[in-house]
This record gives sequence, C-alpha cells and structure tokens, in this order.
Amino acid sequence: MSQSKHSEDFDNNSVSSNSENDKLDKNINKSSQNRPAKKKQQITSFKVRKNRSWIWDYFKPLPPTEEFRTQGSCDIEIVDKKSLTGKRICGQIVQTQDSTNNFATHLETHGITKTKPANSSMLI
Repeated sequence: MSQSKHSEDFDNNSVSSNSENDKLDKNINKSSQNRPAKKKQQITSFKVRKNRSWIWDYFKPLPPTEEFRTQGSCDIEIVDKKSLTGKRICGQIVQTQDSTNNFATHLETHGITKTKPANSSMLI
C-alpha cells in the first residue's frame, strides 16, 4: 500500500512538473519573440536585398562594397558624337548607403523622373 501511495505521489509530481515546464517553455518563446532580431555583421550575398524602386528599370545593380551598401551602373543610352555609332551607354556608377535619391537625381540629368519615364529609344 505504501508503494502505491509513493507511486501515486510520483505521478502527481511528474504531472505538475510537466505543466510547470510547459509554462516555462511558453514564457521563453514569448520573450524570444519580443527580442529584436540581430543585425547581420556583413552582407554575405549579393542578392540580400530586393530592388523595389522604379530606378532599377534604368540601372544595373552592382555588388555592395564595405563603404556603399547599394550601387548601380546607369544603363541609359546617350548620344556620343565621338563614338562610332553616335551612341553609348552612360555607365555612370551611383552609390549610396540606403536611399535611392542619388539614383533618381542622376536620372534627372537624362530627363527621366518617376512620373516622366524614358522613351524606349533611351533604353538598351
């Protein structure tokens, strides 16, 4: 009889400890969800960011560097009287940390804005 009482106590203790463990697990999960994600120390891949801006219709993305997170080469075809064909690709490299404002400013030199896109003859 005493053995069954002890085994009964053991079973009750194991149940309570399991429910306590469940509570602890839930609290740990909640606290980890509230923590901000750690930022990556360095960019490990060229395709880390998705290019969502309209400017990428006119620029060829280039790999990031330590100094500049975003950079691209202008793909607009421009008039060049010195060229054999009379035209060439602009090729200007524009660099920035985050914003695409530098890219938009460069496109303005070609007469291109978000509301005034390039005509098809300017694109390669």
